[in-house]
Amino acid sequence: MRAVYRLAHTVVGTFISLSYRVTVVGLENLPADKGVILACTHQSNFDPVLVATRLPREIHFLAKRELFRFGPFGWVLALLNTIPIERRTVDLKAMKQVRRTLAGGHDLIFFPEGTRSRDGRLGTFRKGIGMVCALSGSAVLPVLIHGTRQSSFPLLRRPHVLLRFGTVIPAEELKALLPASGDKSGGYARIAERIREPILAMAREAGMEPGSEPTPA
Repeated sequence: MRAVYRLAHTVVGTFISLSYRVTVVGLENLPADKGVILACTHQSNFDPVLVATRLPREIHFLAKRELFRFGPFGWVLALLNTIPIERRTVDLKAMKQVRRTLAGGHDLIFFPEGTRSRDGRLGTFRKGIGMVCALSGSAVLPVLIHGTRQSSFPLLRRPHVLLRFGTVIPAEELKALLPASGDKSGGYARIAERIREPILAMAREAGMEPGSEPTPA
């Protein structure tokens, strides 16, 4: 890790540990020799840093381009491996950065639901995750984050959070879901659903219901 990333990793990681009781399961499923797309469920603004501070290496993020408009904050985001992306459109510039990031052996956090869950349930996955997988040719690691939507305050109330890593879905398997020619939109949707399947299974095992806390593993 670079010194600046390590500092942020330590400081933010301490804050997360003071705010939540985090159980991590399946971290050994993270490939040691290549970068992957970390397809994560989304319940809180803390989710990206929760995942980042539990991994032993630098990872990359996507964030809406509006956040980069305030100079100092945008500079910090860029310093910490954040790629700006234009929402509600196909941002080809961002996609090129994503491809370079993954081709360089780095991991990328992606939230396929596109927004935070309001009730703790797993939402549908948008086709964007399928497009990113197809354009990058990257494998995907399904990740369940459960419990961060609960309110917390350091040292006073530390809700239990489950961070569970599934099994890597090979890039070849996802590529096979794309049509040989023509409109690939349906293929993107099939990829999104294939990625959602193991996450849904993990969510059910964790007893994901609105307002519920996960059972410690």
